[in-house]
Amino acid sequence: MTILFEEMNREQLAKKRDAIVLIPVGACEQHGPHLATGSDFFIVRAVAEQVAHKLEGEFPIVVAPTLPFGFSQHHIPFGATISITPDTYQAFLRDMCNSLLASGFKKLFFINGHGGNNEMIAVVAREFALTNGARMGAGSYWTMAWDQLIAAGAHEVNRLPGHAGAFESSIMKFLRPDLEQVGVPTREGVFSADPKSFYPAYMVEDQENWLKINGFSDNPAQATSADGEKWFNAVLEGVEISLRQYWEGSR
Repeated sequence: MTILFEEMNREQLAKKRDAIVLIPVGACEQHGPHLATGSDFFIVRAVAEQVAHKLEGEFPIVVAPTLPFGFSQHHIPFGATISITPDTYQAFLRDMCNSLLASGFKKLFFINGHGGNNEMIAVVAREFALTNGARMGAGSYWTMAWDQLIAAGAHEVNRLPGHAGAFESSIMKFLRPDLEQVGVPTREGVFSADPKSFYPAYMVEDQENWLKINGFSDNPAQATSADGEKWFNAVLEGVEISLRQYWEGSR
């Protein structure tokens, strides 16, 4: 049985109006000199589809087509990036939600794979729920699975999730071994992430920081497929728990 919106016809979808509709959102942007530009949406699409297949026996769930673009202005100086302005991006998300609501779906959940989208999906979800009566959820896969990733040690040798560093590079080695990582850079130093939370005490955005680190975090040369498998499975576990809680809260 399919869980993909685009593979069902209108009669099949009409029978799933009580389903959670997962809306994966990613980005298409530079990921250092070595990773595919579609890494964010490849990963979040795989997370959404695999978790949905695990949960479909417990409650109805549908996965919408993945939005492959996001707010990536901070990567524009490197080229190889398609970025959507915040106003356009949020308007597009609202249009998606309005279309799904008009089709009878009232449980919508943005699952995010790109840091630049993090705040915007939360704002749209809150606004849309309060003005349209839908039940909205929004979360980035790494925050939804933070406890599981920390338990798996994903914070010990790299930024979490970082950008084009050992974490993402490992997951891509596992998910897409066909996309050879050529010219993998290396960076000296000891890297880790604070296990307490993804969120710091305050936020700073500085374009110069990205230029200083050449558009990638920590040391992608440490990436392995084995780590990618371990961390990807931790992500699936955490996202599965979060979506189950979301469903239970809607009953």
